[in-house]
Amino acid sequence: MYTVNASFEQFHDSVNITGDHRQICSSRKDALIDHLKNKFRIEDSFQFGSIPKYTALRGLSDLDILLVLNWGMHCENRTPSQVMLSVRNCLSAYKTVGARRNGQAVTVRYETWPNVDIVPAYKVLIPGTTQVQYYCIPDMNTETWIKSKPSNHATSIESRVRSFGGEFRKIIKLMKWWNHTHGDYLESYHIEALAVESLTGVFSEWAWDVCDLFDKMYNSISSCNLLLPCFSYQGSYADAYLRSSDRTEVSKRLLTAKNNAQSAWYAGNFRNPNPSDALAIECWRRVFGDKFPAYG
Repeated sequence: MYTVNASFEQFHDSVNITGDHRQICSSRKDALIDHLKNKFRIEDSFQFGSIPKYTALRGLSDLDILLVLNWGMHCENRTPSQVMLSVRNCLSAYKTVGARRNGQAVTVRYETWPNVDIVPAYKVLIPGTTQVQYYCIPDMNTETWIKSKPSNHATSIESRVRSFGGEFRKIIKLMKWWNHTHGDYLESYHIEALAVESLTGVFSEWAWDVCDLFDKMYNSISSCNLLLPCFSYQGSYADAYLRSSDRTEVSKRLLTAKNNAQSAWYAGNFRNPNPSDALAIECWRRVFGDKFPAYG
């Protein structure tokens, strides 16, 4: 019972969202959109982000909603800050409304999970068609509009799940938990993009694949020459948000996690003259903390 593989499965179950959360997400989205319709001409709205991709953490991940506004009525000749402020003001009836730290969403907070991040946008069509070429979302921090195609990232996740296996999503969630307990320096999207880029084969075993991902995450983030292209944001990089000081600090923490993960992998590996699940699990607890099940 107390094996490394069983411990990883139990660890995943402890941070994974249980039950059918789709109803509460849909009801919150519908209520907010109905409220926003009183002021805005909304051309489309849909959920995106970690919850519909099944890479969300229990009690931590927010529900992301793309709010597609009519460009001429609400976005033309307006700065991202002006558009964000208009959405925020419309939601003033909700007592806890704020802006996300990346300047791209208005956050509505609830007493129960999940909070909701509303991302205003306008669509750009393929010339001569009614098909969406991309969306433009606001970056209030730089006062620019960013080209975005959320479906590209969702497709990349689905493709990797088919090739790697269902454990792909599980490993992403474990890495998000590690990030949450080590300063929360990395954006959720960035962790997913790193996993897509790094876990290119087929699932082999928990210990090796998690150890390998820590190694590749460290190499990618510690080197500014290995910028990771964005799947969702055209012409951008997944790690462009990282300040130099944050990159340095998270690199230090990833190096420690990488070294501890390598020790954990070797402790339980058959190549070790004296493999020990007990020692391996103790080492994995150094990586992930007390949430990782103890031996015995």
